[in-house]
Amino acid sequence: LSDAPERPRYAYYPFGGGSRACIGESFAWLEATLLLATLAQRWSAQLINSGELQLSATITLRPRNGVAMRLMPR
Repeated sequence: LSDAPERPRYAYYPFGGGSRACIGESFAWLEATLLLATLAQRWSAQLINSGELQLSATITLRPRNGVAMRLMPR
C-alpha cells in the first residue's frame, strides 16, 4: 500500500494512547479474538451487499450504515 496516506500516530485510538492508554486493551483484544474464533467455528458469515463501506470516524471507527451479513450454521 505505497499510496496509502500517512496518518498521525494516534489518529485511531479506541483504547487511548500514550501514558493514559487503557490498561485493559490487551485483554479486550484477546477476548475479541476468542469470541470471533468461537463464532467462526459454528457459523459461516456471508456478506449480503458487496458495496463499498462508508466509515464514520467518531471515538471509534465504525461503518456508517452497518454491515449486512447472513449467518448460516456450519
